[in-house]
Amino acid sequence: MIKNLFIFLVVAISVSVPFVMAKGPTALFKASIIRVQNASLSQNIIPSIKSTEQNLNKEDIQQKLQEAHQLVKDIAVRIGDEEIAYSEKRVLSEGGKVSVSQQDFKDYEREIALVLLNKKTGKLEVVKIVKRGSQLISPKGYKIEIVERLNGIRWNHWATQYKVIAPADTVVLLNKYPLEKGSGADYYIYSTYVDEVSNPEFIKEGAEYLHAIVEQARGDLRVKGVMSKAVPGKLIVDVLPADYYKHLPFLEQSDLLEALADPEWTTDRVLGMLGYNKERAWSMAGNFAGAYGWVQFTDNWRKGKPGTYSTLVRMYPDAKLDINFRTGAADHVNSMKAAILLYDTNLQYLIKHFGADILKNPLLEEYLAAAYNGPPTRVSQSLKAAGITGAASKSNWFEGLYAETEGYIAKLRLLNENQIPDKFLD
Repeated sequence: MIKNLFIFLVVAISVSVPFVMAKGPTALFKASIIRVQNASLSQNIIPSIKSTEQNLNKEDIQQKLQEAHQLVKDIAVRIGDEEIAYSEKRVLSEGGKVSVSQQDFKDYEREIALVLLNKKTGKLEVVKIVKRGSQLISPKGYKIEIVERLNGIRWNHWATQYKVIAPADTVVLLNKYPLEKGSGADYYIYSTYVDEVSNPEFIKEGAEYLHAIVEQARGDLRVKGVMSKAVPGKLIVDVLPADYYKHLPFLEQSDLLEALADPEWTTDRVLGMLGYNKERAWSMAGNFAGAYGWVQFTDNWRKGKPGTYSTLVRMYPDAKLDINFRTGAADHVNSMKAAILLYDTNLQYLIKHFGADILKNPLLEEYLAAAYNGPPTRVSQSLKAAGITGAASKSNWFEGLYAETEGYIAKLRLLNENQIPDKFLD
């Protein structure tokens, strides 16, 4: 139902303005309490959570997420007629400097259904809040606020983070967010990362899911016998380590400022989102640069020439990528296969300009990650400016890259230094 629909989320270190085209005929909305009780489901299908203020265990969260999806399935959420202007702060870290700016937005008034979880009793209930510009309007007797992230992001569509002030001991488990009308899907149900229900078991589940997707993508390419263009005569999956690809969701779906300030929280957030949402995680995320999905693929055609994704479809026919870019970018296995192919083409470019010894270079992953984020020509220019040839490396090789790509490399170094995500798989 939702494969062809994308909304532009504020992701990674981009500061793209959210863009919502939706319009629907409604009156002004009011926040409300929806009396949906657990008993509305079959009795005893999902037991109550027995934990107190301590972190909930993985099985409890999974069970409650299943029930929460059922509770909001038939609840209507609507979009208003008029756009409301508002501003938000944005904090960026580029080139070692932190800058603060204001960004202007316009968005339609929206009803959003939230499933609230009482951590002590395990009770779930549904309330409707109203987004009116920058305002969050809570129902009577409730106080719910937007969490402002370190980078200044507050409202971020279905990925918005909420904090429940009242009632006490309550968290937002998931939200049902209204989308464009007439698009084939009018809502999206999603769980954002919640510190209060995070736990090592669930973080590990996100790491296991990421590992499984990478292995499934590599296994499919192996079965199909897809050969490397960078290293002729070798299967594409035998050229580079799997860890290179496991790092991509972290690089694309984390903010540099947050990663530098608190790498542990940033890691937990990415893996938590994967653990909660699995194949839904960032499947509909996009930005104004035309990048979509959990690994932010692009297919920007210029003067009739095919974009990156379409080029890979043509160059590697044996891989049998989904020929539809939007659905292909949304699918985790398919987009990971595309990322493996893109790394191979970028490696081919580097070998052409720096020789086969580049395969022995200890910073090869950084070069390829930078080429994924920005054009490989920029990587080549930076390497030449740093005097790098073959297996020789310099830690500050990236000074000629775009500031955003430099941040990409900084995040990658944090991942490697902390053995992310492999340390969660032991």
